This record gives sequence, structure tokens and C-alpha cells, in this order.
Amino acid sequence: MELNPLDLGINQPLRAPPLPPSMLRQDDAGNDMAPEFDAAVAAQAAAAAGLDALAGQPGPTRDGLIYAAALCLWHLKRCPSISAAAAVARHALDSGKARTRIQA
Repeated sequence: MELNPLDLGINQPLRAPPLPPSMLRQDDAGNDMAPEFDAAVAAQAAAAAGLDALAGQPGPTRDGLIYAAALCLWHLKRCPSISAAAAVARHALDSGKARTRIQA
């Protein structure tokens, strides 16, 4: 099955959050490159982005949470459609319920 993020109200040009600036360097042509991967820095950045998304900060992390949660809710038949599932996920984030659940 092919899903379109626009059907879920997600209009995000990025498929993943960008790497933290501290993990980027530029090559001789001025293109951004990732140096050797530092898992601890990446984990901290992912955790911070996740907490920001739970606090209502828009962006690719929040959209990814909505997309993933909608797929799960719809697949488990908790919602009648993928768009309805996205609305439930969006409400959980916007109301603070998801954040409260994670921080409990």
C-alpha cells in the first residue's frame, strides 16, 4: 500500500531531521558532509528533537511521530482511516497527553 504524507496533513519536504550542526563539516566544494559518526551526539540530538516534538514544536520529528503513530493506530484498527488516526496522534501531541505519558 502506498501512503502519501499529504493525506495525513503532513507537508514536510524533509524525510528526517537534519544532522546537528556539530556533526557537519564542509568538503572542499562547500558541501555539507558528516564526519565519523558519533552515536552519543546523534542520540542526544534525537532525544532533544523528540522532546521538542512532544512539546508541540513543528518539524520533521513531530511529523514523523504523527506518521508512525497514525500507521500503528490504523493498522491496529483503533481508527477507521489513516487520516483519522493522524488526527488522534496530532491531538495526543498538541494536548500534551503524549508528553505526559512519556515523562511518567
